[in-house]
Amino acid sequence: MKWRLIEVQQETDHPYLNYFTLHYQVEKDGESKEVFYRICSRHSKSSLQCFANTKELSADGVLIPIYRIEEDRSISLLFTSQFRPSFNRRLTSFCAGLVAQDDPDLFFTAVREAKEECGYQVTDLELLSKPGPTSSGLSDETTAIILARAIKKEETHLEEVEDIETFFVPLSKADEILDDPERTVPVNVRMIVKYLQQYWKGNKIHETRID
Repeated sequence: MKWRLIEVQQETDHPYLNYFTLHYQVEKDGESKEVFYRICSRHSKSSLQCFANTKELSADGVLIPIYRIEEDRSISLLFTSQFRPSFNRRLTSFCAGLVAQDDPDLFFTAVREAKEECGYQVTDLELLSKPGPTSSGLSDETTAIILARAIKKEETHLEEVEDIETFFVPLSKADEILDDPERTVPVNVRMIVKYLQQYWKGNKIHETRID
């Protein structure tokens, strides 16, 4: 099949999220038909990901797994518990935030969000995943994943209606969080926990990773 984008129509006008109709011409087996596909996006019409002329995607947000090194050199992960109106419940996740237009890079975003949302100064930032789609059937939103180490507790700077609680869990017991029937945990958070359990086999950090 061959897809050609013909036109994009913006259906709503909201400062944070909008609804678009994408008009495509699709060719298959010598026949051509028009297809209309509807998405929501944080972008303006001119900056939609469907107009990107490179294979590298920009990031709308960052997901930040934050870890702490305990005295016995074991690893603990910082989880968040945040009320999400779209699910009408609290979700257990990691620190996350949107990339501001004037952010110089994604590490800058991660440092700011870690401090504002979770109240931690972080260091040893590491890009675990470059920006990629999070829900491509619904939106063009993209997220990068940045690992960070907590080194100092500070005050949070939450928005008026942000409802975020944080708690550390030993990496060795993180599966208890994932398996808790009372918790709703996003799929990407589950996969990151499993990855980090392999990344730090034995649930302890190597000497050379500490400043």
